[in-house]
Amino acid sequence: MSETPDCWEVLADKIQDWIDSAHVPPKLGSTMEGYCEVAKIIRRNLPPSYERHVALRKLLDSQNWAGRILSCNSVSDRHKQDMDSIALHMSVPRVPKNVMGIFARYWSLFTDITIAHDFDGTFEHVQAARLLLESRDAAVRACLDMLAEQQKQELSNTHERA
Repeated sequence: MSETPDCWEVLADKIQDWIDSAHVPPKLGSTMEGYCEVAKIIRRNLPPSYERHVALRKLLDSQNWAGRILSCNSVSDRHKQDMDSIALHMSVPRVPKNVMGIFARYWSLFTDITIAHDFDGTFEHVQAARLLLESRDAAVRACLDMLAEQQKQELSNTHERA
């Protein structure tokens, strides 16, 4: 598959459709709306690229695990230490100001998964949170790639004028 913006847009459209059409229990409705909103923000603010695709794909995977949280009948082994580590990485803002809006949406989803849905240390909670973190990291990389490209353009324009 060629790496053109059109290709990335087609893939993003498909992922967006999967995120938007998720059939979830009513109790998870607001969480799933949060996933849809983050996907829209990523598509609106980041240019088509591999990293943006990874961010959307990981977001979809996280949404699938979040959907399993309430559909499980048995509680898995406790994973509190994993969740504490993920929470630390999710909460530390080490991103440029341009990314803070996206970062805040991810934090909101993370707190919704862990607090609003009674985190009890299930494997499903940990998987949803881990994939959300991976999605956020890919979105940040896509944003940094975009900023680097903008800087290259500005330097190129400055050298052309000189």
